[in-house]
Amino acid sequence: MKSPTTPFWKIVAWVEDRQLKAAGFVLDQSDEIQAHGPITQEISFGSYRPRPIAETQDRTGLQFPELVHVDTFR
Repeated sequence: MKSPTTPFWKIVAWVEDRQLKAAGFVLDQSDEIQAHGPITQEISFGSYRPRPIAETQDRTGLQFPELVHVDTFR
């Protein structure tokens, strides 16, 4: 099971005007969990922040070379 302070990431790819585009996001809930303590009621779990896909590659060891090239947040 993941630690509650482990960031989550996602990469979204789409075609716009016949061109591939992509964006990467990271969600880190550390601040919210620290501020609220154990979850006993519904709380906001934070928001996704745009991050370069190259950063996700560096942090995970996964490779997305085609998506890094079309990253909208690079």
